[in-house]
Amino acid sequence: MRWRRADRRPATPSPRSPRRRSPSCSAIARPQHWLEIFRTYYGPVLKAFAALAPVAQSAIEDDLLALVARANRSGDGTVVVPSEYLEIVVTRR
Repeated sequence: MRWRRADRRPATPSPRSPRRRSPSCSAIARPQHWLEIFRTYYGPVLKAFAALAPVAQSAIEDDLLALVARANRSGDGTVVVPSEYLEIVVTRR
């Protein structure tokens, strides 16, 4: 596989080009619920908490809840976080 350099990208996307998906929103009942979901099911967050001592877990929990508070767009106590993602499809020839 050969990676394309940024200055060699085609002007129009080919079927194999990365595509940026439209922003979407995730709605969750409350910030603490968001954290519970990520702590339980999202691998990188789950592993980070598992590797930390209880004091450090408390600190990262506070940091993540502060991050959610900054990104939250709901204004009513629920969590609505706009997001987008990059889709990359790899095909084998």
